[in-house]
Amino acid sequence: EIRLHWWRSVVNGFGGEDPPYHPVVDSLAEAYHRYNLDPELLFSIIDCRTDDLDTEIETVAQLETYAQGTQGALTQLALQVLGADKHEQTVIAGEHVSKAIGICLLLRFSRIHALKNKFYIPKELQRANKLRLETMAQGEGTQELSQCVFELAQIAQEHLRIAGECSPDRAGHPALYPAAIPRLFLKQLDGVHYDIMNPDYMPSDKTSDCVFPSPSSGTVSLGLFECGGAILSQAQSL
Repeated sequence: EIRLHWWRSVVNGFGGEDPPYHPVVDSLAEAYHRYNLDPELLFSIIDCRTDDLDTEIETVAQLETYAQGTQGALTQLALQVLGADKHEQTVIAGEHVSKAIGICLLLRFSRIHALKNKFYIPKELQRANKLRLETMAQGEGTQELSQCVFELAQIAQEHLRIAGECSPDRAGHPALYPAAIPRLFLKQLDGVHYDIMNPDYMPSDKTSDCVFPSPSSGTVSLGLFECGGAILSQAQSL
């Protein structure tokens, strides 16, 4: 939480005083001023991560809102850098790609989160499938858990499908490239029958670690902004 407060002060500093020296801060500050980035998108990331510290996810809609406020904000920032944030079809595609990434992010780290008694399966799915969190906390894969994961995976697939039907502006394509990663992840999940506790499902490609920073890790705020800095830097180079 202290780090998130620090990042809030950093973003506030972009509008006036010089921000503290930090390689990620320097990259973000340069992009912020060069492309007139919306500070509310940066604050959205911080706010969602702060809420994540002590808020449980009740519904799928709440999970999607969380994904949009974090991954969606990063995508929107990248679109601003690319000059494609005013193109309606591009923005819609970005929203759905971001929700798919956000859902897959949380699924990918379910095993690690559960061992720390942190759960991102929406409570409405837990109740509907009679999921017992104590088994999940013990790292046990169950049919009930697999059904919850399957339903979330289908939702992520639907977001990717909708994004694929959009006609985004060519300039915004680089911000949508990360859609390939949840597609690969969901294919791997299907290969283990949605047993999220099966260690074989986790991708080994380190690129996915950049796109999927763990929301409950001790370096969440730094990892998130490193990811954002990487996206913005890549966009600037195109």
